[in-house]
Amino acid sequence: MAFQLSEAVNRDKVFLVKRSGLEGRLDPHYYEPRFIENERKLQKIGCRKLGNLSAIIFSGITPTSGGDAYCEIGQGIPFVRSGDFSEDGEINFDDLLYIKPEIHNGIMRGSLIKQHDILIAIVGATIGKVGIYKETRESNINQAIAAVRLKSEVLPEFVRTFLLTYTGQMVIERIKRPVARANINLAEVSSFSIPIIEISTQKKIVAKINSAYTAKKEKAAQAQQLLDSINTYLLNELGIQLPVEDENTIRQRMFFRKFSKISGGRFDPISSQLKVANVKEAIANGIYPYDKLKHIVISKGEQVTEIEGRTYIGLENIQSNFGEYVPADEKTSISSALTFSHGNILFPKLRPYLNKVFLGGTPTFMQ
Repeated sequence: MAFQLSEAVNRDKVFLVKRSGLEGRLDPHYYEPRFIENERKLQKIGCRKLGNLSAIIFSGITPTSGGDAYCEIGQGIPFVRSGDFSEDGEINFDDLLYIKPEIHNGIMRGSLIKQHDILIAIVGATIGKVGIYKETRESNINQAIAAVRLKSEVLPEFVRTFLLTYTGQMVIERIKRPVARANINLAEVSSFSIPIIEISTQKKIVAKINSAYTAKKEKAAQAQQLLDSINTYLLNELGIQLPVEDENTIRQRMFFRKFSKISGGRFDPISSQLKVANVKEAIANGIYPYDKLKHIVISKGEQVTEIEGRTYIGLENIQSNFGEYVPADEKTSISSALTFSHGNILFPKLRPYLNKVFLGGTPTFMQ
């Protein structure tokens, strides 16, 4: 018996898949029409699986946090995690964790990354992030990153560029498992479809992308310079002199606090860091009185379970440091959200270190 969907059904949300069309997975997400159409277009271009273009695809492990595997900056091997690299391959080695050489050459010798390896985030919120390792120094990765070392027939920069396009992100989005903590395994990474074009054309595409990244960096540097000047101006007007931060070493990150200082409050190390206390003291020594945020704001908003024509704003829609709205694929359904109005300030309760603060510009947005 053949089944047909009613014309009144939204075909993007409700669809049928023939048994002959199943590819080993039974979850509806994998067979959404948008993914099938994206794959159909890629096959018309002509693609090969990433695994067939690669010499090796691997990931790493994560030594026990705070354990004996780690050491001081400059005394060990850089340990790269998915949050440590940018899409254009930049890595701030001063902000990395470092592992001991014997760990790097021992239990983690299979996850040593080399120059031109592609780095793909395959676990959690950063899934779909793609970078390229540009350095010559030895480094290692954790299990949340898949490293892809390509054969000579395809340029790493081209593969990175393709996977960052909307089409490439759709390939990754289809493969990932949308569970509590989304993930992709290495076999699935090897199944990514990559368009096959001549090396000369790949080089032209890479040249244009690199030019765009250069222009982006220049604009970002100018914006950061302006932002720094605003920060300095504001602090000067408030009479706040921030202390110079200590050198970022393991010894400087270790400290003691008396029980009387934390009793009745928070017990986590972050809130008890000396730099936090120094900033609080600097604010207290400013020329203006101050108060806690909860005493000067009114919490407003209605809890809703439907979007109803509004635009949904999540963490991914707010640019770090600048607070700009970044459009993304529109959500069509939610479990719950809080409405907000023009002039309301949004501050993330999850991962606040990303510095994503947004000033609501229209009364129709939703968080």
